[in-house]
Amino acid sequence: MNRSYVMFKPDCIERDLSDELVKTIEENGFIIEKSKEVLVDEDRILQHYAEVIERLNSESFKQSILNAFVGKKVIAMQITNNTGDCIAKFRELLGPTDPAKAAPTTIRGKYGNDSMEKSKAEGRMLNNLVHASDSEENAEKELMLWFN
Repeated sequence: MNRSYVMFKPDCIERDLSDELVKTIEENGFIIEKSKEVLVDEDRILQHYAEVIERLNSESFKQSILNAFVGKKVIAMQITNNTGDCIAKFRELLGPTDPAKAAPTTIRGKYGNDSMEKSKAEGRMLNNLVHASDSEENAEKELMLWFN
């Protein structure tokens, strides 16, 4: 499999960065095979983050996810590239989870305006613009969840 799941999060949409980020993604050799706007409901976002919620075993994290996503729009995408390393290359382009630690050549480094430190202090979800699958297994699960 040489594809990945990518999601523009609500903070990306609210800041009107979708067109700019699509351009960046395509300019870096990725092909958007499928794309759709989704109004997020509680069930789907809890399924999406189930592994993280279970690992952290945190009711406050679960609530921050619900606050950040439910009733808001995201853009779900299936992407690929021609080099056979779609997941790794896209995550490289995206940059680290914490935008404050991302190089300016990455999406989060160039467009990010939040930090892990600030979000924790404010008790909310980190605004880092884009989610990208971290493995082939998770890409398959996430594509099934958001496109079926």
